[in-house]
Amino acid sequence: MVVSNEQWGDVWFSKQHYAYELARLGHQIYFINPTKKWKIKNFFSTKIVEDVINNNLSILTYQNNLPQGKIFIFFVRINDYFNCLKIKRRIKHESSQLIWWKFDPYRFLSSKPLKGKIIYHVVDPHLHLWQDKIQAKQADLIISSSEKYINSYKKMECKNIIKIPHGISDDEFELDQNKVVNYKKKYGDYVIIIGTIAADVNINLIRLIALEKINIVVIGPEAISSNEWEAIKKMKNVHYLGSAHAKELKHHIAGAKAGLITYNFISKQKGQVTRTPLKALNYLAQNLPVITTIDSEIKELENKGVYWAKNENDYLRFVKHSINSELNIDTERIKSYLNQHQYSKLISNILKQLAKC
Repeated sequence: MVVSNEQWGDVWFSKQHYAYELARLGHQIYFINPTKKWKIKNFFSTKIVEDVINNNLSILTYQNNLPQGKIFIFFVRINDYFNCLKIKRRIKHESSQLIWWKFDPYRFLSSKPLKGKIIYHVVDPHLHLWQDKIQAKQADLIISSSEKYINSYKKMECKNIIKIPHGISDDEFELDQNKVVNYKKKYGDYVIIIGTIAADVNINLIRLIALEKINIVVIGPEAISSNEWEAIKKMKNVHYLGSAHAKELKHHIAGAKAGLITYNFISKQKGQVTRTPLKALNYLAQNLPVITTIDSEIKELENKGVYWAKNENDYLRFVKHSINSELNIDTERIKSYLNQHQYSKLISNILKQLAKC
């Protein structure tokens, strides 16, 4: 069971990719959607909605019976108990056969009466959450996508902690060249930004790139509302396409000159912790240079495909070089790196490690 804090839909994060790839490998997967805002009618809710994606993958959606949050913290475990009962009735599997693959720190702090082995998969910084410690301490295996989080879990005296970087699907290498050609014709020479436009995105940096008359394609949902972002979307050389299905992103990416990661700048000296973006691998799969404001942790490809800018001037310089195809792209090193990080290999490693727990 893959427990996600983000809904199943067109936009895919690590959770959706792992559910999809596990199902492709023949595992029966139940992807558990996050709950929506509590309503009074939820008090009597006993049903689970199951949407079947394919023979091995189903999406489960339910609602909490009781409100929870800062005021109603004590309802968390009661909700967990009732929700486990709902799931148990739906899936009808023996607990001994179950694996809880948790990407969501908030739910199922207790999995009684539906037991099974627990993987706590950390792809974003959750260390500031009180639920995080509970999830980590009860997990049979903790997976961290970044070295940045591992020491904190070691200090908690958690057991069985491994680093598994982000993965790449075989699907990313299968292109419809007609689509790629069409995007090139439509947008000319362009750079691309994939991901949610949220508070941690450096909107001013996007504006500066646009002011250089460089074509920008932006794909992803909006989680902010600001006058600056609205003004950027109106610029003639900025093409905001909204959300696109995860399996279609590769065609937009393949037509671009560079893949951009435009979070707020992060300083190593200050010890700041941020995301480990999955999109870097999607860019590299199409042999695009990755230009980033944060440490991608892909040391093997620094200045050979991944370019970490420390400030706005550096970033703009890299972008201009990418438009002129002047950045070094070591395709053999990229191919080797991606080959080692295919989901099938990562999942095999994870399940072997879990079997030892």
